[in-house]
Amino acid sequence: MSAITCIVCSRPDPYIERLEFPLFRHMDFGMFSKGPALLSYCQTCSAVSRLLSNAETKNISTMYQGSEYATKREDDHTIFISAKDAIKEPFRLQADILMPVLPKTGAAVLDIGCADAALLMEIGTRQPTADLCGFDLNPYHNHVTGAEDKIRFVSGETISAVDGAFDLIVLSHSLQYIRDVPELMSELARLLNPEGTVFIQVPDFAQKPASLLYGDLYYHYTAANLPVMAAYHGFGATTLNQKIFSRDVLCLLRRDNAPQSTVAETAFANAVAALRQTVGNLISHGEESGLGVLGTTIEGALADNFLGNSLAFFVDENPKKAGGRFCGKPVVHPRDIAVDAAVLLPYGRAAFAIKRRFEKLYPGRYISI
Repeated sequence: MSAITCIVCSRPDPYIERLEFPLFRHMDFGMFSKGPALLSYCQTCSAVSRLLSNAETKNISTMYQGSEYATKREDDHTIFISAKDAIKEPFRLQADILMPVLPKTGAAVLDIGCADAALLMEIGTRQPTADLCGFDLNPYHNHVTGAEDKIRFVSGETISAVDGAFDLIVLSHSLQYIRDVPELMSELARLLNPEGTVFIQVPDFAQKPASLLYGDLYYHYTAANLPVMAAYHGFGATTLNQKIFSRDVLCLLRRDNAPQSTVAETAFANAVAALRQTVGNLISHGEESGLGVLGTTIEGALADNFLGNSLAFFVDENPKKAGGRFCGKPVVHPRDIAVDAAVLLPYGRAAFAIKRRFEKLYPGRYISI
């Protein structure tokens, strides 16, 4: 293996962590590879990245550009709003956050990794005079029904294919899939209006350790290392303190001459330890039968891998998921499970709050692991 340096601060010889677990695809949570995962952790700026061969990098890029990725990209995700006892689509919640950032009329908005353009369409509904542009590496995303006359779609190998000046640039769950971060940040500086804003939303592995097992991304972020990365490229970051996207990092970036900084944090070591503990706890239930697992994302896929036939069903509050199948097993709404059904919550420390809420709302026995 050639010499390794940090992509953010160029420090040589970062710490290498080897995770002997399978890796999963983010688009459908199928298995990406049997593992192991090699992760690079910079002890200066806390950047975390996957170590990939050239062949692996090429395979990921090819996958992103294929028609299967466009059609199988995970959708129908919703978020439970406990204060309103309701669920709501993430793009509507994002629009709630972003509309106050925009000029009142004629806002120019670019969504990098726009996929089905749901967020752009929502912004356009709320501000009909907005100038909307969607970029996606995948060319099959440029045929969104009903959006052709409202959104300018651009596809290409890099963001350099986009022209214009924008008041808002969105990277919603796309930053971690862009290999060349320095080039990306340079393009953001080119495309952003002087008073413009970049909105970034990514999984926070400090809150979601299982996200370290996504096999088809390049980088992992926290609320600490993302602002450091931004500062190295001339952007100041404001982390949004919010509870709705409780396991994501949400940041607003603006052009800033703030000094480059370093950060010492224990999030990576803690997340790795939590992930290992969750896997150990799953294995400890491997001799049981008729188990349920809450969730139809990466935690559910991880549980299925280690529980096998001991896992009988998945539980999901999303009515669009209930009645379907995940990892070949039925998905049920929690209101429909038996009173004595055992449901595992493979969410580490976050499981305790989930357990309290579910025990108040639904039948079943909920087990934090």
